[in-house]
Amino acid sequence: MAAHVIVVGTDGSHPAGAALSWAAEQARATGAQLRVVHAWTVPIPVGYGFGPEILPPEAAEQTGGMEEDAERVRAAVLAALEGSEGLDVDVRVRQGHPAQVLLDEAGDADLVVVGRRGTGGFAAAVMGSVSRYVSAHAHCPVVVVPHEQQVRSR
Repeated sequence: MAAHVIVVGTDGSHPAGAALSWAAEQARATGAQLRVVHAWTVPIPVGYGFGPEILPPEAAEQTGGMEEDAERVRAAVLAALEGSEGLDVDVRVRQGHPAQVLLDEAGDADLVVVGRRGTGGFAAAVMGSVSRYVSAHAHCPVVVVPHEQQVRSR
């Protein structure tokens, strides 16, 4: 029997922290692996909008510290999950649009968990573009956790 997998997106925001806490509780309750996914992009301004998410040579030079950044993300996730001994946690940091990276990483998942809103977009947005996109396109159930969500500790 294949192991159960819960994928959760994180970007360091309060809503993502609530989603991480909720997903960790669910993983603990079900014995599933917790796959924590952080995606990053380098937007390239083109005119009044944004161009394709590619990495030109000058931007590639500026991203030389991405491995160190990935280690910082991993450390922050593990610190946020402190007290979650026995939880099978896999932290993945990938370049790409957050919604697509989450969907790619959720290919074998039983559940995807996202925060209602992340670091991008307008503060008044009820549900962010990533959570909307993932909810509309995921092949498995999606839980959207509002940042007001309180997860009780055991």
